Amino acid sequence: MKFTVNAGRVKVGLKPVVDVADKGVVRDFDTAFKVGLDAKNGELVCSSYGGKLSIRTSLNDVMDTDLAYACDTKGSVTVNATDLFNTVSSFEPDKKIQFHFDGKSLIISYADDEEEYQSLPVFPDSIQTPTIADKFDKEIELTRGAFLHGINKIYYAVGFESTKERYLYWTLKVKKENISFAAGTGGRFAIFSMSGTGFLKADAEQEFFVPKDQTPVILSILDNLDDEQLRIKQAARTKVSVEQIIFETDSIRLVIVGFDPNINWPDTTKIIESKKTYKIKTVSNGWEYPTKGLTATFNAEVRREHEGHQASMDANVADKCIRLSSKTIMKAVRKVPIVEIIEQGEENSMKFYTLAPYIAEIFSRSEKDQEITIEFIDHTRPIVVKYPSTTNDSLGVEEQLTTFFASLKG
Repeated sequence: MKFTVNAGRVKVGLKPVVDVADKGVVRDFDTAFKVGLDAKNGELVCSSYGGKLSIRTSLNDVMDTDLAYACDTKGSVTVNATDLFNTVSSFEPDKKIQFHFDGKSLIISYADDEEEYQSLPVFPDSIQTPTIADKFDKEIELTRGAFLHGINKIYYAVGFESTKERYLYWTLKVKKENISFAAGTGGRFAIFSMSGTGFLKADAEQEFFVPKDQTPVILSILDNLDDEQLRIKQAARTKVSVEQIIFETDSIRLVIVGFDPNINWPDTTKIIESKKTYKIKTVSNGWEYPTKGLTATFNAEVRREHEGHQASMDANVADKCIRLSSKTIMKAVRKVPIVEIIEQGEENSMKFYTLAPYIAEIFSRSEKDQEITIEFIDHTRPIVVKYPSTTNDSLGVEEQLTTFFASLKG
C-alpha cells in the first residue's frame, strides 16, 4: 500500500473515524481503538468499529477538492486510532504526506522527503464493520441542522440509571410534517417538537429509540459536517445482518448495533394533551432568582447526607404566586409571580413535592422574558411545563419545548 495526500485534509477526514474508534466503545472488543485504511484507485476508505458503533467513510477528491489524493499501490492496514491521528497531526497541514506499508509497519513521511518520517505498528486483523441491511423497516430524511437542533434541546433530560434501561434511550417520532425528540428519566421528561414543510421526508408515522452511549459521538461528527441532508434508517435482524440504526449523509455512514429493539415508553403525548384542571401563566424572569435560592440550599453538607434534593411547589391562585420551598439545613421560601390564571379548579392552592433540579430547569430551559405555562390536574399527577411555540426562521419550522415531571409523596 502506498499513497500520497494533503496532511491537513486527511486529518479532517480521519477525525470522525478516530472518534468512533475511541469513544462509546466496548472496551474488550477486538477492533476497539483501531482504524482501518483501505487505499483504492480514486479513494481512501477509512473505517472503525468499537462493538456498538461503526463508521465507514470515503476520502476522495470529489468530496474534498483539496485532498490531493493519489494512490500508487492499493492495499489496506489496521493501526491504532489515536496513534494514527497524533502522527498525522505532527506533519505541517499544507504539505503532502506519503503513507507506505513496507510489510511490517506503516511509514508516514513527507512526500518530497522520505527521510523525515514516522512509523506505526500494524495489526494483523482488519476492521470488519457490521453487514448493512438490504431492507429497512423505518426510514426518514431531514436536514442535518434540524436534527442537531432538536436533539440538543432534549439531550440534557436523558436517563442515567442502569436499572431503568429504557430511559437510557432517547426517542425520535415522526408524524406527517412533524418531528418530536424526547428524553426522560422516568421522573422527568423533555419533548421538543418541530413542524413545517420541506425539512422532513417520511412515508409513514415512525418512532426510533436511540441509545445514549453512542449519541455524543454521533452529534460531534454530524456537527462538523457540511452535508445538508441526514438519513436515518432502522432494520430488524435477519439471517445476514443484525438490528441496526443508520445515520447517513453523502459523506459518512454511522451504524449503531447492539441495542434493544424492544424498548418502549409511556405515552408522553397523552400526559401532555390530557385535560388539565389548572393552567397558570408565569414569565421566565420570575423563576430566575427563586430557583437560584432553591438550588443554594443543596450545599456540600446536604449532598453528603442526601442523594436527592426534594422541594415543594405550592401554586396559590388566590395570592397569584407559586411558592418554592426547601427544608434542608438551609431553608428557603421563594415566590414566583403568576401573571395570568387561564383555568382554575375548585381549590385555591395546590402543593406538590418533587425534586428541586426539576423546578430549577423550568428557568434554565427558558429564554429571557418568555411566557411559561404550568398545567396540572391535582397534586398526585405530573406537572406539565409548556414553553411558547416559536418560529425558527433559519430552519423554516415552528418549534416548541414541553416538559413534565412527577409529583412525589410529601
